[in-house]
Amino acid sequence: TIGQSAYMRIVDPEYVPIVEDLAPNRKHVTSSKKEYREILQQYHFKEFKQAFPTIDSKWLLDVYYVELLAEEEIDAFINDVSKNFSSSIPLIEKLGKPVLDGTAYHPDDSLFLAGIQTYLSLIRAPEAWNIAKHYTKVKVGIADSYFHEPHPDLQFDAIYGPNIYDTINWDHGTVVAGLIGATTDNHIGIASIGGFNSTMTAYSFGGNATSDYMVRYLAQQGCKVINCSWHNSSAYSEIQDSIYTRIARWYDCVLVFSAGNNPDEGVEFKLYPASYEACFSVTSIGHKYDYGHSDYRNWKDVHCWHINDSLSAHHHNDAVDICAPGYEISSTNYFQNIGGYEILGKNGTSFAAPLVAGTAAMIRAVNPSLSAVQVMNILKQTADASIYDIPENAPYIGKLGAGRLDAYMAVRTACANDIENEIISEDCTLEGCVVTLKNVDVQDQINVTINPVVEAELISNVEIPLGSTLIIN
Repeated sequence: TIGQSAYMRIVDPEYVPIVEDLAPNRKHVTSSKKEYREILQQYHFKEFKQAFPTIDSKWLLDVYYVELLAEEEIDAFINDVSKNFSSSIPLIEKLGKPVLDGTAYHPDDSLFLAGIQTYLSLIRAPEAWNIAKHYTKVKVGIADSYFHEPHPDLQFDAIYGPNIYDTINWDHGTVVAGLIGATTDNHIGIASIGGFNSTMTAYSFGGNATSDYMVRYLAQQGCKVINCSWHNSSAYSEIQDSIYTRIARWYDCVLVFSAGNNPDEGVEFKLYPASYEACFSVTSIGHKYDYGHSDYRNWKDVHCWHINDSLSAHHHNDAVDICAPGYEISSTNYFQNIGGYEILGKNGTSFAAPLVAGTAAMIRAVNPSLSAVQVMNILKQTADASIYDIPENAPYIGKLGAGRLDAYMAVRTACANDIENEIISEDCTLEGCVVTLKNVDVQDQINVTINPVVEAELISNVEIPLGSTLIIN
């Protein structure tokens, strides 16, 4: 992620500027060199200082750290300096904005270790697991077609409905269930996004039950997240809208729906129930190949499966809330009476939605006090909006939701306790999945205890005076 700072290597001492404090986090930067001064005066500086003043390296002693107040100024500043003063300032490099990476947890499932499940890496599932695996499980409902209960990688609390083998959608329910809650870290098959934090309760299509009834029934059984990888109409229904609003609010349930796949329906048309306000609509992006790969399909974070082929894209519209990998997905399957695995074979928002549902389960596991609305807001607030910077996604701006699912940032946001720029003046205990202290001043004779579930981080400028204590459990 691009930031608003840079390193400058200044080899001519006359081009080391004069820096004065104007206000907190604001510097006046000037120079006796007229042309240099005129350029410096065009920009607004937050910091300009020697980057490594104590290092034992002449080369690095010439390096300065520069930070501008406005991110949009950094490119112009770098261009002005490099174009006009290359002999005195031979090197200027833009720095990235820090993005929390987290510690990754890598389960021992065979297909995950083989690098098949690249969709999990893209959404930072391993970093999310490192937090969420310490917490209890959440009941997740799945309304779908036949579920193959004897599958060695699947466990269900219950399966309602007839659960009769569906010769049309023969493996759909089994694939969806595997993405949400396949047993993770069991040496075989796949890892699933919610494998550490989901127990699965399913309702199989068939019989006389309507889809609306099945969703409501799963909510009544205590499911806090329900995945629905289907639609039943391209027309708005006021009655159905009221039904899903009632389910979501009354049972405090996150309702995750696939946005739709079929270009023949018009991929910008809204499908329902996904497009009702109470439902969380998910569309697809790629995950397999880096941007620009010679195989013009399934590029990471690109909406179209085949690059620049709009007919290969799944549904997109202003009712979509988020996007997640939905092309060439691997999961559990069922074929010819055998429960096995689908390797890079499934395309559809049906398989993007379960990744979001499993992440919602992790969020509710690490912080059970969050409401369904708060969970959905966290999913959107932590989504990676940089997908809209990709040229191939330009036709879909505002139609792919808040961005691409970031499971790690969603889970971390739900339970972390970040203390920054504070004075601690009384005894306290700090708790959270991750507890971070940055620019924190503990006053005299104060006792601070940190009880993190996963880790504690003292990032910078954390002062503990003589007579005070800091205990990290």
